[in-house]
Amino acid sequence: MNLQQEKNLLTFAQWTDRTYSVIDAIKTISDPELSRDKKRNRILLSAGFSVAKEIAGYFMGRNIAKRVKDLIIDGESLVSSATIYGDIDVLNNLLSEDFKIILPTGQIIGKQENINSYREGAVKITQTGPIYINSVKVLNPSNINTSVTIDIKATLNSKDISGKYLFRRKWVLNGDKYQVTESSGSLIGQAGATPYAVKV
Repeated sequence: MNLQQEKNLLTFAQWTDRTYSVIDAIKTISDPELSRDKKRNRILLSAGFSVAKEIAGYFMGRNIAKRVKDLIIDGESLVSSATIYGDIDVLNNLLSEDFKIILPTGQIIGKQENINSYREGAVKITQTGPIYINSVKVLNPSNINTSVTIDIKATLNSKDISGKYLFRRKWVLNGDKYQVTESSGSLIGQAGATPYAVKV
């Protein structure tokens, strides 16, 4: 395991802790058996009073989408980094068991095929540019669509596939974790073209 993979694992652990906090708050707000005051107190206690102001807005429904969106933006950075560095442990946690990806070639593969392509060295990424988040659409707290642009220098089965890629992903809430269930990658231009989104 290299230093970047160790960093990814640490980041994943921290991200997971944040995920639990968001999910607990969502469940609390959705609980019909709890009174308004009990919901508020439970969220404040679980999140810590240092973020009371933020949680108060969240409790009122103003910041639900924002907290989920912020979480998924960091999740996008994490899954992109894990993909770039072939971090199998992190990918295994972030991809759902029914994960499917449409490759730039049009081929559709599942989770294990995708992970094996990194484990066996079929995909080799040697250089990347910054990750740009084009959009994060929170359809509801359990269903989020994202769009990411990144420059990649890489080979697939020894064939050069370098360029600027657009990745679209669908995140869902599976039990107590957010995971990617669908993804697609499209070559949209040469590496180094002017980005049109927010750098992260």
